[in-house]
Amino acid sequence: KADAEYNDVTTKAANLKQSIQAAQKGDALAAAIAPLEGTLFVTGANGVKRINETELHGFQMAGGLKDRIEGWINGKISGDTIPADIKQGYLNMVDQYTKNEGAKYQRTLNSINQRHQTNFQPSSDYAQQPAQGGGNAPNGVPAGATHIYRDKNQQVVGYALDGQYHALNQ
Repeated sequence: KADAEYNDVTTKAANLKQSIQAAQKGDALAAAIAPLEGTLFVTGANGVKRINETELHGFQMAGGLKDRIEGWINGKISGDTIPADIKQGYLNMVDQYTKNEGAKYQRTLNSINQRHQTNFQPSSDYAQQPAQGGGNAPNGVPAGATHIYRDKNQQVVGYALDGQYHALNQ
């Protein structure tokens, strides 16, 4: 069950990040659905299955007056109503939710192991957070990486940097 919950959140996070990144590259459709996807992501990560207009409106109205004016003007020109700083805020939020879900997954696994005297290991698609403070990243992983991906043998197979997955060629 812990694997399923973790995989569900990280899959939704990846989908939202891809939409935001597409919007950053000028995809007006991705920009149009980003508030809906963001609302579903946040509410879904908190166990809510249905949303209403109030929650959606909160995502659509992120930022201050300057952001809303910039969004309105950009929307008339390009169809993209989300200013760049708000898109970056979406990406930062997704990273934080993913990091929190990874910590919850690890706590759940540790609790199961302690309670039942087992030694379950994280699934092969568990994206481990790199050690903070720099200099502690495994070989081939840059210090700025936000996630480290390992296979079932705990060998590093890739990392995430600037919202993109990078495979290590071993």
